[in-house]
Amino acid sequence: MLAELEADPYPVYAGLRKGKPVLWLPDVRQWLVTRWRDVHTVLTDVDRFTTDQPGSPMVDVCGGKPLLFREGESHRDVREAIQGDFTADTVARPVASRIADSLFPTGRAELSADYFEPVAVATFAALLGLDSGTVRRWGNLLADVANNFGRDPGLSAKAATVLANDASVVHRLREHPDDSVISHLLGRSRPASDVVPMLKHLALSALEPGWLAGWTLLALWSTPDQFAAVRTDRVLLGSAVD
Repeated sequence: MLAELEADPYPVYAGLRKGKPVLWLPDVRQWLVTRWRDVHTVLTDVDRFTTDQPGSPMVDVCGGKPLLFREGESHRDVREAIQGDFTADTVARPVASRIADSLFPTGRAELSADYFEPVAVATFAALLGLDSGTVRRWGNLLADVANNFGRDPGLSAKAATVLANDASVVHRLREHPDDSVISHLLGRSRPASDVVPMLKHLALSALEPGWLAGWTLLALWSTPDQFAAVRTDRVLLGSAVD
């Protein structure tokens, strides 16, 4: 049951890998695959496995098919339009410096909430052409929906209502294009009804780099020899930050 995984998943995974590595979870109406090789097969064998989930609440909340559920030509077309926007760190560096500078005078901070997540969201918002408040609101709402697993149907309805009122930026950038991700998507003659669902889903991804950064720092603090190596070798520092 899902409750067993939420309490402590690791012994459950270990047991499943030995005795039942592929298991149907009725709570979430999905298959759980627990062995690395099997997971790799599912993610790479596009002829036998699909990422499309027509019944997912994410489709209704986003107002259409999000990027995660796209495949083939539709997925490649989107990647080609925006992947260049995410390869440079010209936006991330000044954002990180600005937020760090605002925290140093206080002498203390809760790093996830005050630094890592704001840096990730502000950087992502600048790339998308949205304000940070909108991206953070979208991302947190979608995170709630993604982790709801249908146990509270009212949550998805509430999130869909809030998100439906935040699509005006797409129409604005249609009239006044700039160098943002949204403009690059619209520049390929996509209708707003196709672009908006992808943007809302990307907002969920905007939060995750901040969480990963926090976990990376915690891992380094937990392994003093690796932490010392990263502080000494600037090449390793760059890898850790990326």
